[in-house]
Amino acid sequence: MRKELSVEEVKERELELLKTLHEFCDKNGLRYYLAYGSLIGAIRHKGFIPWDDDIDVLMPYEDYCKLIQLFNGNSGSQYQLISREINKEYYLPYGKLVDTGTVMKEELNVSLEIGIYLDIFPFYNLYIQ
Repeated sequence: MRKELSVEEVKERELELLKTLHEFCDKNGLRYYLAYGSLIGAIRHKGFIPWDDDIDVLMPYEDYCKLIQLFNGNSGSQYQLISREINKEYYLPYGKLVDTGTVMKEELNVSLEIGIYLDIFPFYNLYIQ
């Protein structure tokens, strides 16, 4: 039987995803940065922005590629990484770290049913002369 989670319970699960990502990145020498509303919330509100309900991180593209190669090898974990590089049917240009013990429905261009997640946006180094 499925239980509907409160907004606070969803945020707690998202923080667990962030802790998991942090530990994995620390162990594997990967860089990531809080971004967008998550960064503003961490600085201004010492947590989430009250009306924000997700976590966003940026990763250098090279580290993002390594994360994709390494992460899903952790069998037995309730967390899974999804991206276009892993699943050709996934249509977003960035990855998600998903809690597979949950189900969340989003209505975008395509109906997508996955668990609670945090977004991982790759960024590319630009050199201007």
